[in-house]
Amino acid sequence: MDVVIPTYGRPQQSRQHTLNALVADGVLPVLVVQHREHEQYRWYTGPVHVLPPEIKTVAPTRDYLIHSPVWKERSVVMLDDDLHFFARRVDDPTKFRALVPGELGRMLAQIEGMLSIHPHVGIAPREGGNRNTQPFMVNTRIMRVLGYDRDYLRQQRITFAPMPVMEDFHVSLQLLKAGRDVVVLNSWCNNQAEGSDAAGGCSTYRTPALQADAAHLLAGLHAPYVKVVEKETKTAWGGGTRTDVTIQWKKARNHAQSGTSVLDK
Repeated sequence: MDVVIPTYGRPQQSRQHTLNALVADGVLPVLVVQHREHEQYRWYTGPVHVLPPEIKTVAPTRDYLIHSPVWKERSVVMLDDDLHFFARRVDDPTKFRALVPGELGRMLAQIEGMLSIHPHVGIAPREGGNRNTQPFMVNTRIMRVLGYDRDYLRQQRITFAPMPVMEDFHVSLQLLKAGRDVVVLNSWCNNQAEGSDAAGGCSTYRTPALQADAAHLLAGLHAPYVKVVEKETKTAWGGGTRTDVTIQWKKARNHAQSGTSVLDK
């Protein structure tokens, strides 16, 4: 399985939170960087893959990581570059603890194993993680740690395009509507080290207008399972009102009656 971290606008080693955590645990991921700034990542001694010059945003980056023939492994996990990781406590599953050495490697091995069964696998977000304590969650939102069966997406010609943002939602919905399950490994969780609108990454081009256009596009592609809403936030994206979506993940899965989840047996 390819373990890749797409990154842009965060060339300082101190801001590469995901990379630093993985390297400290003995994992050398592929740092995927844009051509216009690849010289700034020479400090990383692990593998660096430079994108073609025309790729400048995350959605075409993800399509390249799936569909370009330069990638040979059957599966891939794409991790946001700004993550902290935790494990669910055994004594109190509503709480989390810091990881011990070797746990990130085991987490990645579990993702790879589950990708032999399901085409899309991730780990839980820290947000709301105290309320969901079962070992797995099925057919719900996956974000920030995105594992894919690359072969399946290629065979089914599933792409992140045409979405400019929220492209991961688009792929999840395509899989669910085709009767496939998406799975969250709930023994692990992640959260953002610097917040959802930190400098760098998609915050360099994601404007309120682009977000609104993407919300309406997603709703048009996946009606009636996606609805456009206006959301009020106190801290995310600097607070205020933004155009967003609500998604009925499980109803989208029922769109196709064929296919059953091994987790439901």
